[in-house]
Formats: sequence, structure tokens, C-alpha cells
Amino acid sequence: MQDRRNAQPEFNGHRHLLSHAQEVAARDLYNFGYDLKFVRHQGAEKIAVLALDDNIAIINENGDIEPGDNIVIR
Repeated sequence: MQDRRNAQPEFNGHRHLLSHAQEVAARDLYNFGYDLKFVRHQGAEKIAVLALDDNIAIINENGDIEPGDNIVIR
């Protein structure tokens, strides 16, 4: 069994889909333990969705971080 206290989240393969501003913001959240789950395209805009346990954060293309209260991860 893996000890989560020592586990570093994966900054996974979706990273190449991020804009430069999103990648900078995602790195900041990554340092707090967030993991990049997926990148969602909504029309012309794409948002990055990151999670840490039950906390979800979204990053818009400008690199602004917002709570992802309305996003459900299955």
C-alpha cells in the first residue's frame, strides 16, 4: 500500500494541452499537492481541471485559478 503523505501527484500527460499561463498556474497548484486531471474544451476556450482530494480548481486560458465547485469528477 502506498503512503499518500509521501506521494507526489503526477503532472501528467495532459500538460501539453495547457497554454503557457495555465502551465505556470498549474505548477503553483502542483506544489500544493494538486494533480492535473484533464483539460476540457468549452467552445473556443479550454480549462484545466486539477484536484486535491475533494478540492477542485479550474484554470482558465489566462492562468486565473478559480474554485471548481460546479465540476463533478467521476
